[in-house]
Amino acid sequence: MPNICISIVNKPYLQTLAQLAKTLNSACQEFDTHYYLIGAKVMEIWLIANNLPSYRNTNDADLVIYVTTADNYHEFRQYLIEHCFFTATAITQRLNFAAVNPPLAVDIIPYSHLPQPYQLNLNDREQTTISTLGLGEVANHRSQLTFEGLQEPITLPIVSIESIVLLKLIAWHERPENRPNDIPDIARILQHYFEIATEVIYDDHNDLFVDNCQLPMIAARVLGRQIGYIVQPSEYLKNKVIEVISTELAKNTDSHLLQQLIIDNENETLNEKHTLINELLLGIHDTTLC
Repeated sequence: MPNICISIVNKPYLQTLAQLAKTLNSACQEFDTHYYLIGAKVMEIWLIANNLPSYRNTNDADLVIYVTTADNYHEFRQYLIEHCFFTATAITQRLNFAAVNPPLAVDIIPYSHLPQPYQLNLNDREQTTISTLGLGEVANHRSQLTFEGLQEPITLPIVSIESIVLLKLIAWHERPENRPNDIPDIARILQHYFEIATEVIYDDHNDLFVDNCQLPMIAARVLGRQIGYIVQPSEYLKNKVIEVISTELAKNTDSHLLQQLIIDNENETLNEKHTLINELLLGIHDTTLC
């Protein structure tokens, strides 16, 4: 995905993100590390950048920071509290960015180059364990968001829209009872993916344009291929994603994933969603079997 520019003029939520990015860019330079934004805010950014309607305006931000150890994570967290206008909350990984009004809740999610099972224990009082599955892989597929309308340019690293689908699928699989928005968000991305990735689809995937082809199915196949590129370096991650999707497809109309993909109950069917997600899976196989 290309780098993108968005004006912050008359957009308070983007002004907040720009201020957050400026603070984090400085902090990461101090610690010789890097970070990137994930979550619903990134989905909204990609939709806005492509002149598409946004659906959810969240009041928090999810940031991933590279650390080498749990101690390294706590050092960075403490630095943010002492020097960068962050305040602690009852949840270890959640801080409030108090330099803006109202304060922005920010989840600071660590990742490291860890072997499976891709978890990092924060060694805090609650013995919090963070799943890092997929975080290292999507880090290699970042884009730069540049905020326009400022005296000096500020950039914010964000993950690709395909990475958002991957991470939301993993998060939903790990904690479906706590993740009611992940699959509907994936449904919205699928709905608009052809418009978001038009150039890539026509330039790199014209083999899919055959007689009686349907654009939503082509888009789903390409989305799967792009996800395949992301997961390809990790055999464990690749197999996990294929397993999750295959298991849901085998459930047919009993699949909670397919049921939650329905946006319009009057005009969409579970069979259509089954076909769509099967195309996504075929796309992953297209890439990983190369």
